[in-house]
Amino acid sequence: MMRKLGILILDGVLSSFRSKKAILFLVLYLGTFFIFCYGFIKVEEKIVHELEKQGINETSRKALSSAVKKILREKNDELVVDFLLTVPYFNTALFVLSIFCTPLLILLLRYDVPAREIYDGTLRFLTFRVSRGIFILARFLGGVIEFALITLAAHCVAILWVKAKVPLFPAGESFRAGFVFWLRLQFFFSVFIAFALLVSVIVKKPFLALLVAVLGILILFMIPIWIDYISPFDIEYIGGLFYSPSPRLYYTLGAYLGFTVLFLGCAAAVFQRKNL
Repeated sequence: MMRKLGILILDGVLSSFRSKKAILFLVLYLGTFFIFCYGFIKVEEKIVHELEKQGINETSRKALSSAVKKILREKNDELVVDFLLTVPYFNTALFVLSIFCTPLLILLLRYDVPAREIYDGTLRFLTFRVSRGIFILARFLGGVIEFALITLAAHCVAILWVKAKVPLFPAGESFRAGFVFWLRLQFFFSVFIAFALLVSVIVKKPFLALLVAVLGILILFMIPIWIDYISPFDIEYIGGLFYSPSPRLYYTLGAYLGFTVLFLGCAAAVFQRKNL
């Protein structure tokens, strides 16, 4: 079973990167991502130069951050500050950009997985060799690996870029903080990978699946205006991603894991009963 699962995962990842449509959307995403990064770099450059002008070097900045955290701890307000004050502004900007832009890329790249295969009728031959549950799990895990690689590469290139433009930028600290947040983001991204998979198995025609997926993400984005806790975009969950290790952070990660299991479970249940 594990061998079949591995083959399907590898096939899904490679097929995605070979697709002309996927490459086009990925180029558009990375182009937009790095345009924003250029603006963030300009702001980071001004921040670093201003600190240097005031005589605040890297050692002084760390000491200042520690002093500010100590003050805020005394006010019982340190949970999110512990995390944010240990990362450069550039990292925080990347985190916010990833949270609000990457879900759309996920839908654009995954809306027809496996809707395209269902529409073409190719799955009728594949499901004689593997169970439907294994197939759905493989497509989900393939998506997780795909976006983990894309986002990690994008963040690493962005940090190297700002280091090249701003020699005083603390690249080592930025990489460490970026890697920690990248790991957290995988819980967030997995929700939308599972959601795209659910839409794809419900809606047979790929283009209609894309419309439904985009409409779905807009609804999820707007739901927190009226109802709390039932959308992955709820500020209680997104805000928790910026906390230092604490019950609030673990609550957020657990909530995203719950959303993922819910969407993936529904996708598997629908797919089991679907006429291919």
